[in-house]
Amino acid sequence: MNFKQWLEHHHEYSNDHEATEPFKKGDTVRVFHGFDSTIEAIEAARHGLSGKLKAPRKYSYESNTNPKGLFITINKKTAQEFAGEGCVIEFIAKFEELSAPVWPEGSYGTQGQYMPTFKSKIERIKTKKLAEKETSQGEYPDVIKSSDNPYLAKILFASTEYQSLFVGDLNPERIIYFYEYNNNWQKSSLKEFLNKHKDVDLESSKSYKEKNDMLKHEQKLFKPEEEFDGEKFIAELEKKFGHVNMKKNLQLMWITISKSNNVKAEFIHAFHYFLWPKQYVNALLWLEANFK
Repeated sequence: MNFKQWLEHHHEYSNDHEATEPFKKGDTVRVFHGFDSTIEAIEAARHGLSGKLKAPRKYSYESNTNPKGLFITINKKTAQEFAGEGCVIEFIAKFEELSAPVWPEGSYGTQGQYMPTFKSKIERIKTKKLAEKETSQGEYPDVIKSSDNPYLAKILFASTEYQSLFVGDLNPERIIYFYEYNNNWQKSSLKEFLNKHKDVDLESSKSYKEKNDMLKHEQKLFKPEEEFDGEKFIAELEKKFGHVNMKKNLQLMWITISKSNNVKAEFIHAFHYFLWPKQYVNALLWLEANFK
């Protein structure tokens, strides 16, 4: 994409809080996410992150209501409010990497307020489809209704918190800036942020220890956006476990996985330490093709 195309397809937050162009497939938008723990920002800086994983939610009702995705906003101030004295990251997201959150009663809740949750995944899907239909048929500006997903455009560009869910994969180098609070908000690049926190031991931190194993990324062999490569997979595993016959062990692991009642779940359970969601499918197909 050349610079002219970039300008035509990129969206920035404006002070009048109104979208100026429809949000279309292929478009990009500058977004922010507030981590209330700097440890999580350090982990993202070192390893990246994925919105395809079940997210640790600050508010418990969101764990079932919007289980996956990183809450982002186009308003930096909103992200800073959610971060508290933590850290905010800034990056560019693609239309295809965003999904609108949805709630049983139509809007998010506040801390301490009772909020119902969806009884099932199907109920959530139905509610989301209804919200999309109502937005398409409602009295909203043409700039919203002309977007490829009007409900997403409405909640991102014309709601109170200008938010959405990032459900893509994010390599560290895509993070443009980090904002840390120390009496005031201080901005740093990825290189500066990594250097500042180079001595932080993630595994010894309390918040890291309390994480579900699925959300710990120290052992990952690829970057979040990287395609799976079988040769690299074996080579990296041999670096970690050089004293074992890796191909023989992978073959034995495939036997266990293939006999499982849920092959996908068994595969993820076995290999989530080393792989990101983007690599799951191709890694499973590679394992079957080479070790059955």
